[in-house]
Amino acid sequence: MLDAALLQQHLGLGKAKELLLTGGLYGVAELDAHGFVNKIVAPDELENVTTDLARAVAGHSPVAMAAQKRLFETWQNVGLRAAIDASVGEFAEVFADPDARERINSYRSDDG
Repeated sequence: MLDAALLQQHLGLGKAKELLLTGGLYGVAELDAHGFVNKIVAPDELENVTTDLARAVAGHSPVAMAAQKRLFETWQNVGLRAAIDASVGEFAEVFADPDARERINSYRSDDG
């Protein structure tokens, strides 16, 4: 039930209150209209889409992924100035990591 505390960030306060106070069931289309759904796929496409998403996430530097996860948490809990300062520090650490730098450079070579 702790996840319910995050609903207002995703659905807005009004819709989060409605969902929690009524206990109603909501369809994917309605939740999608509130930005709560990332992607809608046919059941027979689910495994391929999920695999593609997992590959995309797993293809990034572990250092960069850890930094980004920390930043998501920071951005949710501090003001803009502190968020920017934290971002600068995190990105500096990512760019200092040889593996991350190599992966970043591979993007440049992919663009031609």
